[in-house]
Amino acid sequence: MSVRETAEVLGVSEDVVKTRLSRARRQLRRILLPEIGGLFQETLPFAGAGLRAHDRAGACGA
Repeated sequence: MSVRETAEVLGVSEDVVKTRLSRARRQLRRILLPEIGGLFQETLPFAGAGLRAHDRAGACGA
C-alpha cells in the first residue's frame, strides 16, 4: 500500500503517514538491534555501523 493510499484510508495527510512510518521503523530498530545487531556486523559491517549511528541520531530526536 502506498503512502498516498494509506493516508486516504486513515483520513490523514501523507506527511502524517510518513512521520508515523518513520517513528515505527525507529522503534522497531531499537527493539531488534540488540537481537540482530551482531548479524549485521558479521554480514555487512558497514550496515551494522550505520544502524548504530542512525539509532543514536534517533535517540536524540533528530
